[in-house]
Amino acid sequence: MISEIKNDLVLKNFVREKCEDEGLCVDIDPRIPPERIVIIKVDDYYNSFNVEKRPASPDCLIIVQCSDTTFSATIVEMKNIDYSAGFTVENMREKFDTCLNDFMRKQFAKYFDREFKKITLFFVNRIELHRASAYDDTLKTKILMNTLFTFRGRLCKIELRFPTPAVKPC
Repeated sequence: MISEIKNDLVLKNFVREKCEDEGLCVDIDPRIPPERIVIIKVDDYYNSFNVEKRPASPDCLIIVQCSDTTFSATIVEMKNIDYSAGFTVENMREKFDTCLNDFMRKQFAKYFDREFKKITLFFVNRIELHRASAYDDTLKTKILMNTLFTFRGRLCKIELRFPTPAVKPC
């Protein structure tokens, strides 16, 4: 599936070597060989539409091949922010929902509408979750992290990650 995605007539235009945005990035564990991973810039895909109202979308979808038949998926949104004023819960929910339910289940179902060994949702930012003086930041971030998404019957939650998280082998 990895090589098929990398050679897909549409998706190959959005395959990248790195998952990076706003000066932040996600490291890829060096134990994952390049032929077993693909990084797709989902936001570039949606931003390529020549329409006025595009759905909010996350920065990257990272697919890792675990074995011959199993894969893991990591959806990444990066915001180079220190405070929760830099995002809205509704916009963040829409980003992950767009990737799970439109990009993966509809637009490119032939690749992604399958069972995954693991599905991880990363929100990479600089917000300190336990900062006592910033109650609103903590509350807003906790509300976001307690948002549940469903993909093929599997529940997924957003994980707060500080720069620079790593995608590890399955």
